[in-house]
Order: sequence, then C-alpha cells, then structure tokens
Amino acid sequence: MRPLLPLVTCLALVVVAGCSGSDRVTAVCPDSAIIHGLDRMYGEDAAGREISVTLENIDGLCTHGGNQLSLDMSVDLVVEAAPGTTIPYFVVITDPAGEVLDKTNFTATVPGDVATGPVRLRERLVQEVNGVAAGTSAGYAVLFGLDLPPEIAIEQRRSL
Repeated sequence: MRPLLPLVTCLALVVVAGCSGSDRVTAVCPDSAIIHGLDRMYGEDAAGREISVTLENIDGLCTHGGNQLSLDMSVDLVVEAAPGTTIPYFVVITDPAGEVLDKTNFTATVPGDVATGPVRLRERLVQEVNGVAAGTSAGYAVLFGLDLPPEIAIEQRRSL
C-alpha cells in the first residue's frame, strides 16, 4: 500500500492545479525600446558632484486575459553617483497607431551602502493595459527614457 500513496498524492496535485487554472495566457510583449537621446546622462548633481546614468537591458514577460494585457518588465539603470541621488525616468505605452495610452514617471534612488564606482539598479514595472484584443499585443510599444531637464535633452539630441 505504501507505493500507492505517492501516486495518489501526485494525482491530487494535478487535479488541484487543473481546477485553479487562470484564463490568462502568455502573450507576445509589445515592442520595447529605450528612447535614443534619453538613454544616458552625464553631468553634475546639485552639490557639483559628477553623475552618469545609462538605461539598458529591458526584459519582461507578458500575459493576456479577456481584453487586458499584463506587463511585468524591468530595465537597468547603470548609475555612477553619490548615495541618495535620485534618477527620474519615465515609461510610455503606445497603441498600434502610435497614440500614447499612458506615461508614468518613476524615480530610482542610489542606495546608501554603495561603494565608489557604477551601480546597476534593476527597476521593475508592472502594468495592466485595457482594451487590447487577443493577438494584437505585438503592435503596442513600451518606451523607456530618462526624464532629463529640457536643456540637457536638447543638447544631447544635437550631439547625436
């Protein structure tokens, strides 16, 4: 009777897992990009200390259920700055026609226990986008950029 117990336990787990299923399915994530010209910044903070920031390495998973697309994405900020320095950035989601559906501002903070040199901060974005028909998620876009002061953004665009 002992060898039967593991089999019964396995079957019970399969039945429970099957009953707790979700109507969410894996979806193709929207085209994701870091906006050229808003991907890095070199300068000084308010105290005159040098600062450099680079956005890189977008990663993520997407699921779809009903008419809702769920995004679970991350982006890295490589920062060389004093502890406590805040780095503002934004994420824009556009529909297949290029219309902006959402723009959200975020702030990353350099931790206080960082030694000198660059630090990689992994930032996570969890977002729900309504009104997305099944099979159309690839036509949407997720765009990341540093929220730079206008004078710095314009100067960086000129140097491209």
